[in-house]
Order: sequence, then structure tokens, then C-alpha cells
Amino acid sequence: MMIPEYTSAALTNYIWGQTTPNHLFSLSTDAGQEDHVSMSAGLAIKVWDTLPTLARLMAIELSYGAQGAAIRKAQVHFPSKIHLDAEARATTEKARAIYKDEVEQLGLNKHFHADVVTRLIYHWEPEERSLSPICEAALERIYVEFKPVTKDRFLHDDLERMYRLVWSGELVESSGAKIE
Repeated sequence: MMIPEYTSAALTNYIWGQTTPNHLFSLSTDAGQEDHVSMSAGLAIKVWDTLPTLARLMAIELSYGAQGAAIRKAQVHFPSKIHLDAEARATTEKARAIYKDEVEQLGLNKHFHADVVTRLIYHWEPEERSLSPICEAALERIYVEFKPVTKDRFLHDDLERMYRLVWSGELVESSGAKIE
């Protein structure tokens, strides 16, 4: 998924360049009095012209978000940031010394290093891994067009379907989100 990430960055850069306000690069006219009202129409046209590019960018980013949600749902635990107390750290050090001695006794210490890591692992239930109802509805629709990536594959066709889903407005409609 690296190439789509590069593409996303390139599209962002393109949109940024295309929608730079005209007054940043304007020539002084009318005795130095620039007309920002007329410049705003030019910027509005540039923004309008970049909307398909923005839809492509959103398709890529939504695909990445959906991939992240799939990974989140598959994780039954994740490391905690809670620090262990002194007794737990001492136990880890004892285990580390035992493994170090074992590696040395086997004569492997020239090529191997034994280490012991102790960490608390936070377990979370499947319902805790779910997103909001609107996001879940959007994910359900996204996964029709962009299946979670579990092995290397060609993504162009998936991303093209995602673009059409975003550009048509169907993704927002299918999620049940209200736009007012």
C-alpha cells in the first residue's frame, strides 16, 4: 500500500498548488489597489476544478482508514502504556540473566543475543473494536469495493471503484449520514 500513499501525497500537493489563492502571485494594478472580489471567483473555479482530484485523494485515504479498521478488529489485544512495578522489572531481569547464561553455555553468544521483554497486554472485546454506527455502515460499503489487504495485490481497480463510490456520493448516502 506504499504506492497509493505516495499518490495521496502527490494529489494533496497538486490540490494545494491548484488552489493557492490568486492574490499571492498577483500583479499590482489600479495604483496598487487589488480587487480581491474578482480574485475569489478565480479561486472558486480552481477549487471546483480540483474536486475530482479531491475525490481520488479521499478514495485512497478512506481505503487506508478501512484497512486500519480491519486491523483494529483483528487485534484481540495491544500493548499497554502502563509501567510495570519494581518487582515485575526484577523478575524480567532474572529471566534475562537466565537466558543470557543459556546462550553462553551453548556457545551461541557470538551470534545470538537473548532478551526478555515483559509488558502488559490490554485485551479488548470485539464490541470495543467497533467504530460508530455511521463509520461501521460506511466500512460495510467500502469493503464491497476495497477488500482489506491481507497479501500483496494490484490496487488500481479497487481504488478506481472507491473513487466512483466517493465521487457519486453513494458512500455518504449508504452510511446514513445526514448532510445539511
